Amino acid sequence: FISTGELLPATFPDQDPASPSSPVSPFCLFNGLGVSATAPADRDELLPPLAPVQLEYLPHQCCKDCLPSLPRMLQSTTSLSCQNPLKVPLLCGFKRLTAMPLMSTLRDAEGLEDNGDWDVMYKAPCGQSLRDFDDVMCFLSATESYDVLQVDFFTFSHFVQLDPMPGRHHSEDLSRGKESTPVELCVGDAGTRPSEFRYRKDRWPHGCFLSRGPALFRVCCDCTDGCSDAKHCACVAMTTGGRGYSHQRLLEPVPSGLYECGPWCGCVRSRCQNRLVQRGLRVRLQVFQTEDRGWGVRCRDDLDRGTFVCIYAGVVLQRVQSPVELPPAKLFAADVPSDDEVEVVTEWLA
Repeated sequence: FISTGELLPATFPDQDPASPSSPVSPFCLFNGLGVSATAPADRDELLPPLAPVQLEYLPHQCCKDCLPSLPRMLQSTTSLSCQNPLKVPLLCGFKRLTAMPLMSTLRDAEGLEDNGDWDVMYKAPCGQSLRDFDDVMCFLSATESYDVLQVDFFTFSHFVQLDPMPGRHHSEDLSRGKESTPVELCVGDAGTRPSEFRYRKDRWPHGCFLSRGPALFRVCCDCTDGCSDAKHCACVAMTTGGRGYSHQRLLEPVPSGLYECGPWCGCVRSRCQNRLVQRGLRVRLQVFQTEDRGWGVRCRDDLDRGTFVCIYAGVVLQRVQSPVELPPAKLFAADVPSDDEVEVVTEWLA
């Protein structure tokens, strides 16, 4: 179940749910955007769909007209950055439907969930069914909606719930507007806050520059298919074995690292499936205080497997330092010319 926690059966135009003679489907559909009459007061307000969803599909060739709310959403991309990315399709008029065999639920609901018999699909405003990521990519390409929607805004895992548990004591944006997606501070019961906290969007220190200009990017591509095939994209082929992102998710670790498309590539950035980390933070993070380990960072919403969260730049601290691991080198103010960087170095040495 998704959203309010209630299982809401979908109603179709040609079917009366109250009629005993209505045909019973072997699957029961639940609306992923159902809202109860009295929603919890502390739950995040979910914007209603901007266009009605036509559940009865009429054969047609999908185009821009299949997303009538797209022009309006293009003007409100800033407000969308504050939403759960997996909710953006719902705000654009999609429906997320979950189906399960009725007979199995009556016998063994727990076994059904463990076996993964649930089926998730999306209904576009035009009635088109999207059953997997390939269908999503075809629909986004046909409607030219990559400026608002991305393939990783969709999830077909029934374990992922789009409405998180309501939090408490949320405070201001710790990034102070540096991130398009705010980073929340979850204030503790005592009202404690991180002392001398400074948010940096970019990695620091920056280190040495290996080269300048296009010479650093010796391989570039000019793909027109979204850079998803290692046989055609030179950048994807640079990754060992051509194992890159799968629908903008990394399902298995790649120890050798991944090569994303660079600034000198001729591919369309909004359609490129090989640009993920460089797009920056898109999931909603919270900084919170743990019981015995200081301050930590967590995701506010459920994430699909392989979702990029953020860049971790720093030293992994352990209780016992490994004998083969060198201690982090200390920097001195005399080695850093910038006044701003001198202040940060002083904080490190303190």
